[in-house]
Amino acid sequence: MKRVMIALLALTLACVMCSHALAQWPLENHYKVYNVSPPFTFAGNLVLVDQFGTYEPTALILTKFANPVAKNNEPIVFPENHHTWWSVDLVGSGWIVEVENQFGDQVWQVMNPRYLVLPALKNQPGTLPQHNHYLAYEAVGQPVNLPVHLADQFGIADLVAAEPVYFLNPVEKIAEGQVYPILDPQAHLACYRIIPPMIYDISLVAFDQFGEWGVVALDHDCLCVPSWKREVVRTEQRTWSELKSLFHR
Repeated sequence: MKRVMIALLALTLACVMCSHALAQWPLENHYKVYNVSPPFTFAGNLVLVDQFGTYEPTALILTKFANPVAKNNEPIVFPENHHTWWSVDLVGSGWIVEVENQFGDQVWQVMNPRYLVLPALKNQPGTLPQHNHYLAYEAVGQPVNLPVHLADQFGIADLVAAEPVYFLNPVEKIAEGQVYPILDPQAHLACYRIIPPMIYDISLVAFDQFGEWGVVALDHDCLCVPSWKREVVRTEQRTWSELKSLFHR
């Protein structure tokens, strides 16, 4: 009987640890982001609101597309959800952000918003996924330089996740009087340049809230990883050394 109780206790502990590991990160895909062409443009009256500010872009350019990707054989959470990345010319303040994800704890400098990231479908029209919109901010930090095995609908590749390039913050979008709210305020994406470069030349049709877009995926750009945003400090307030020390007391 004692042995049975010990076995049950061990099994319960293992299940708890397994559940914790599975729920450790925000419920979101990993994404492999590609540069695409031609660069379609969209003009509209938009208001974007997130934790970092309020923005009103007037012209957007479609330059990237993201597939959900299985990283290191982990399952894809939302296989139907893809992203279109629309370049925006916006100016923000500066922030120091503590990022936590499967690659560890990192301190990043986050700057201007560079892309509006929309939920999208690929090659099949239909009801668009109910998913976060994101603003992709320029990001600078120490490289992680970790090997990653990536498998998506365009192929399988063994690559290296290098330095940070973008930090994706969930954002509320207001367009033509319609509000697209933030659905999961805890879900963020930390994006790392992936190397070596690879050429794909794959045609696809993207469907998002702006329309239908026939583009060609030229090469891969980055890997986006579900992440927590633990701390945020505006860089105007303190020196870089002071800011880093705030996260490691």
